[in-house]
Amino acid sequence: AYDGGNLFAARREANNVAAAAARAGANDLTEASIYAGDPELAPSAPGTAMSFAMLHGATSANASRVEHDLIRVTVTRTISYRFLPIVGLTQGTVSGEAEARVRDSVRGP
Repeated sequence: AYDGGNLFAARREANNVAAAAARAGANDLTEASIYAGDPELAPSAPGTAMSFAMLHGATSANASRVEHDLIRVTVTRTISYRFLPIVGLTQGTVSGEAEARVRDSVRGP
């Protein structure tokens, strides 16, 4: 029960990290698109999202620009079991996935 609970908690955390990383990537916009009023993800947005995920506990991360204003992030986390090694299981891997879409930029008067 202990290891199973930790696995569920790790899955929740992987989803949270994926969501936060997607938001971080969605904040990486091209400056020209902001001023034009049609915000677009910068080419570096997937890298920004993956770096964020790795800094926040992901074992691995993948991010891709799905559309000009949509980013998808998938993260995995590997946890070590405490009691299941008795039956030969030493670790488990969970994953989380999230998307973030850029919203309208600030418009002047």
